[in-house]
Amino acid sequence: MVIPGGPLSLNLFDYLPEYRQAASKWVHFFAEMHKISRLILIQHQDCAFYRSMPFQLRSEAELRQRQERDLRRIKELARTELPQLSVELYYAGWDAAERVTIEPVST
Repeated sequence: MVIPGGPLSLNLFDYLPEYRQAASKWVHFFAEMHKISRLILIQHQDCAFYRSMPFQLRSEAELRQRQERDLRRIKELARTELPQLSVELYYAGWDAAERVTIEPVST
């Protein structure tokens, strides 16, 4: 499931709570109806959703760190709300040669 803001939409309590409610319902639906046991959350380089957030909620200099921090926070929420799921975190981007890179995010 791909949605603007990706995994961040599961953690928008203060900024856009209606996004959080919808995203949470979708994840719960998929997990329950399709017996999903694995949740893979991916943030990516140059995310337009993060860039559109008010400046006080993001920092251009630390955007990747913020995205990784958000992934870890969302993993903790998922453990509480959907303990049957294993959760994996990744960061997708590109290197200097414009090759796509996908790196695990440590917890």
